[in-house]
Amino acid sequence: MKVNSLRFALFLTVCTLSMFACTLSTFIMQAVSYFHVSATSAGTLESYQNLSLLVFLFVLFPFILRLGYRYSLMLIIGIMVVIAILLPIINSYWMIKIYLIGLGLIFVSMKVIVYSTAPMAVNSEARQAMLLSFLEFSWALATLIGQWIIAHFLKEYPNMWLSFTWLFALMGILCIVAWSFVKFDERAVLEEGHAGIKTQLKDILNLCKNRYVIAAIVILFFANFIEMGFGAWLPGFYRQGFAIPDFLSVRVASFAMLAVMIGRLLVIFVLRYLSFGKTLFLFYLCGLALLIFILFHVHPASHSIQTLSDVPLLALLLLAFAFFLAPSTPILNASILSKTAKDKHVLLMTLLTIIFAIASSIGARFIGQLVDYYGIIEGFKIATLIPLVILVILILPYEKFIHKGKI
Repeated sequence: MKVNSLRFALFLTVCTLSMFACTLSTFIMQAVSYFHVSATSAGTLESYQNLSLLVFLFVLFPFILRLGYRYSLMLIIGIMVVIAILLPIINSYWMIKIYLIGLGLIFVSMKVIVYSTAPMAVNSEARQAMLLSFLEFSWALATLIGQWIIAHFLKEYPNMWLSFTWLFALMGILCIVAWSFVKFDERAVLEEGHAGIKTQLKDILNLCKNRYVIAAIVILFFANFIEMGFGAWLPGFYRQGFAIPDFLSVRVASFAMLAVMIGRLLVIFVLRYLSFGKTLFLFYLCGLALLIFILFHVHPASHSIQTLSDVPLLALLLLAFAFFLAPSTPILNASILSKTAKDKHVLLMTLLTIIFAIASSIGARFIGQLVDYYGIIEGFKIATLIPLVILVILILPYEKFIHKGKI
């Protein structure tokens, strides 16, 4: 019963965090059309979210260890509830920036606290990978639902469109209530919290030296590099590679989220029969074959493209690559978390989240440089095929190596 209540609380938390976090693209769009700021100023909004994420990573982890996972989540969600309630009332551009700074807390909650808490709800490596895949699926689904809610308010209440955050605040309140009834053993975490900041930083440095953690960092770096770089440049690839108009490129690229949802749901069942290494090898290999076929056959359309029905089949097929990448992050995180003592999970996820942020930034920027130098198609070939081949080669040896580990 305790395990089921913990799983439900985790599911509700991920859905709540996702809804809070699905607002960035809308805020950028409305910054120009509603608040009448320059496009340059609107373009800087993402930095409020990303920079606060990195700052909160370093500042919060000792407090998370001292408070425990449950109270930390309740406090962070409580802060976002207050911000979400105030946003439509104040209705100003600077309040949007405060909301986005708060999203740094949301991503710390998802990447560090939720991922660290999930192992307490399962009793095996396979079940842990399945649970994390389900939670990532829930994140993607809640993102879509959240965006539909925002679209409804934009259409029906254009002068009060920000009031959608009151619904998200209600979700947050329900989430806090759910956690108030959940009990689980956090003694190991709290003991680590009393160790002191110097000891905790030393533990993070020791994790950096651990050969199993190093192996996980290498694999996760290449996986995040491909996943985030691909996602960031997919609309641009459609526009330049297939000559699809800007508005339609964005619309087609948005369907990649559906492919991600299906991939993360399907892998839960695949993991019942295959180990995590064999599962990822199968997904990576199929993704590699698909990408090779598309990238060596893509060419600009010879006819005008104005509707979804005009989009070439090859362009739609490219969305399937997101399906094959989808299980990567939750499974790889589960592979190293399952080998790590529970009191070290926050420290490990803090480290892995930093790697995620670095790989994501490098991936998006590196593809941009390659596109400038070689063109969109050749740039994509270099930036995706090479790291994907490396993952195909390394994933099975990584699985064999990590099974020997205990951190």
